[in-house]
Amino acid sequence: NESNVRRILIKNAEGRILLEIPLTAGLVGGAVGLAFFAPLVAIASVGMLVARFTLVVERRA
Repeated sequence: NESNVRRILIKNAEGRILLEIPLTAGLVGGAVGLAFFAPLVAIASVGMLVARFTLVVERRA
């Protein structure tokens, strides 16, 4: 139940939120993506760094 109050945010360099998903969905999607598309996940991670995106895991109060 506590995981439902957490979320994953992807922000750009200006701090604008580009993507917001619940943490449980993000973990499932990340695990599946890593298991089946490991090279693509690695390229996407490097792309996020180059584009100056920020990954934020946030807990709602």
